Amino acid sequence: MNYTDPVLREIAAFSTLDVLLADIAVRIQLTPTDHRLAVGHYHAIHEWLEREDSPLSGLIESFYPQGGFSIGTTTARHAEDADFDIDAMVQVNMHPDTDPEQVLSTLHKAIRGRPGSRYDGKAERKSRCVTVKYDGMHLDVTPAVLIPSLEERTSFIFHSKKSATGFDRERLIANPWGFAEWFLKQTPPEAAFGQFFERQSLDYERLRVTKAELKADPVPDQDPAYRKSRAVIALQLIKRWRNLAYDARHVALRLPHPSFSRTPSP
Repeated sequence: MNYTDPVLREIAAFSTLDVLLADIAVRIQLTPTDHRLAVGHYHAIHEWLEREDSPLSGLIESFYPQGGFSIGTTTARHAEDADFDIDAMVQVNMHPDTDPEQVLSTLHKAIRGRPGSRYDGKAERKSRCVTVKYDGMHLDVTPAVLIPSLEERTSFIFHSKKSATGFDRERLIANPWGFAEWFLKQTPPEAAFGQFFERQSLDYERLRVTKAELKADPVPDQDPAYRKSRAVIALQLIKRWRNLAYDARHVALRLPHPSFSRTPSP
């Protein structure tokens, strides 16, 4: 084909493998509905933590996404009984020497709220975060205390796990925000691939959406969330392979993370 547009010429030169992998990647993206739900839950938790009777009221300095949610690599559920997760950091104004158990317990109480409140029964305490469970997804919230002497948003995160003799406690230095900034700089948008993947994604979404869904909330013609670099798509494919491989082969083992973008939680 004699394309005069350099972007179209580059798309036309994609290999069969490029096209096949992109076709697989299209099918593992969060649907627009799931993405909106995730964003809604993210903002709702932030507002809930800021409420007047929250143990963290007046102590929250910043609230920001981390992991796949911050770099665009969150993938859809890989099985009916699985869910997808989003991760958030809550930077609190506490002394860095605060007991890790106190920090995590305070966050748990702030999210759980009073008996019968919105998240009562949905908040599960973990050793480094609090997990909020929803239908088909969960949100991990990790508390952090800023270390002003280090690079921007470098913080202490806290580990506290009950043991036979009490609690195993640790303070760990982490900067998931810095990692996300670095990752995004290393994976800049690619005009040709970005347009190709966006077009493929929107075409697939139009085929997937039912008539009922179209009446309720039509999919927009253009959605920036669909335009991604090859590196981001490659990471999503690795995550999907990992999920399927561990489901089939390593049921008893802890799922490894394909990057250091996320603060692990047991």
